[in-house]
Amino acid sequence: MTQEFYISVTLVREDEYWIRTERVSPGVPLAEELVTWNVDEWLDQASQLMHDPLLGLLRGHFPGRSTSGEATDSSLSHSLVALGQTLYNALFQGTIRDSWMTAQGVAQNRREDLRLRLGLRGDRLPRLPWEVLNAGGPPLATGTDVVFSRYQSAFAPMATVLQS
Repeated sequence: MTQEFYISVTLVREDEYWIRTERVSPGVPLAEELVTWNVDEWLDQASQLMHDPLLGLLRGHFPGRSTSGEATDSSLSHSLVALGQTLYNALFQGTIRDSWMTAQGVAQNRREDLRLRLGLRGDRLPRLPWEVLNAGGPPLATGTDVVFSRYQSAFAPMATVLQS
């Protein structure tokens, strides 16, 4: 059996987002947080990290090269890891973090996988590389104990609902 941990992130106003657990396994508390995120900064960082390498070469950019011309992928991967950790810390804070830690403990205790399903509402959040979420180690999506998926919800942003 697989333990469930579903989170939704909804735009409330400009840079404010409502994070809440939608579905959790028995014994895991429901949680919600209102957070302020600078998504534009993350999108800029992600676009620099996830650019088309051929386009960069055509423009004369040679990222990941040392002065001797040798490839150094560590700076690029390190930056992607750092972005993943930033996204992780932004998503899992306060009661959401506590609920996530409990869910991990329950799954480990029962020796079951944990399904993390991330629902993103709006048009900017889905453009971020959520697959690199990490707590300072390897990305959650690459492990064998967490099954990661994300989806874009078709519901209207919370700001639209609040204005009508």
